[in-house]
Amino acid sequence: GKQARASLKKLLSLVGSDQEFCHCKVLIMQAELAALSNQSRKATLLFDCALSVATKAQLLLDEAIAAELYGNFLARTGNGREAEKHLSRAVTLFERYGAGMKVELLSDKVRSLPNS
Repeated sequence: GKQARASLKKLLSLVGSDQEFCHCKVLIMQAELAALSNQSRKATLLFDCALSVATKAQLLLDEAIAAELYGNFLARTGNGREAEKHLSRAVTLFERYGAGMKVELLSDKVRSLPNS
């Protein structure tokens, strides 16, 4: 809500310093805000864009976070197969990043999805 929008505004003010780094974070925040506001189409476009930017810029952690949030969004909207795909991608990325506990938690989530 309000706190997320305030954080986004602050982040937007920093974009000039490192555009790719900040741009990806802005896209992730905008996507999550759209998802929480039930703007499914907008959220989907923003998550796809965030993943593309993160991949291109080799921002491993941002790519992992975007994949996880996108997967959670898809799971909430009943798209289990796509949710599994993105959450599994997040597991792989967090594993490459070295976040063992996150890998365990997300792996459990993937196994608990209806289509898994």
